[in-house]
Amino acid sequence: MTTENEQITPADAAIVSSGTGTKGPEERDLPASLKEEMDLCLQILREVLGEFDEKLLAKFDEVREHALNASAERFSGILTDTNPDQDDLQKVVDIVDKMDVHDAQLLARAFTTYFHLANLCEENYRVSVLHQREAAVDENQAVDPVNEMTCAYHQLINEMGPAKAQELLNKLEFHPVFTAHPTEARRKAVEGKIRRISQLLEAHKLLGGSDKKENSRRLFNEIDALFRTSPIALKKPTPVEEADTILDIFDNTLFYTIPQVYRRFDDWVLGDKAGLVPPVCPAFFHP
Repeated sequence: MTTENEQITPADAAIVSSGTGTKGPEERDLPASLKEEMDLCLQILREVLGEFDEKLLAKFDEVREHALNASAERFSGILTDTNPDQDDLQKVVDIVDKMDVHDAQLLARAFTTYFHLANLCEENYRVSVLHQREAAVDENQAVDPVNEMTCAYHQLINEMGPAKAQELLNKLEFHPVFTAHPTEARRKAVEGKIRRISQLLEAHKLLGGSDKKENSRRLFNEIDALFRTSPIALKKPTPVEEADTILDIFDNTLFYTIPQVYRRFDDWVLGDKAGLVPPVCPAFFHP
């Protein structure tokens, strides 16, 4: 059974479903909060696909079911290569081969949306686990026992001494790399929708009654928009578009996160003197 402290990978999360159930390794228990969120996303996505095209929903369910069975077969050691009629993976290939290009693209987009949602649920769960770990540590505690970075920092001091450790840390540099290359980054339009879905999922847990119903309606609209948005840019991004993407990342993440990191680690390094004396060095030099 998976515990709250175990990490669930996107692949683990993506193959777990509600409704028909699963077999083999996919059947292991997930944390209740993660499973509930994934079930909600799958339910809404199926509603979106059913409203778009009932045939597409049927193909999505059929391919997904065969993929789950194929995964279970291979993990259980059952070899079906000698009997192609029972090979679920081959059934998936056959289904896609018989589809025209347009329908195959729609099916691919449906699964792309599915995996976006699965990854999002996994990321939300990991954040919630980190928050739980933070809550378990006292503010004035010198070493955070659940944070490997702070443990490594103190181990470095113990092994090399404060002066040598400080010398090494002063040489560290942080160079974030941002790109709008279509093979390495999600489109800005897709990122915006995923960000809004994440916020709605976070609020969904706390709502009830008509507010929860309104939240579900907005989730449906955002997931529907995500499915209808092409995951691939139709043309190579221009320098202006790349700059716009970087500014979007800055506005939505770095602008808020970097000051928080500075305040957090400056306070941690200086202890009782935090806020009374200048920082020892830029915060990102510290683990």
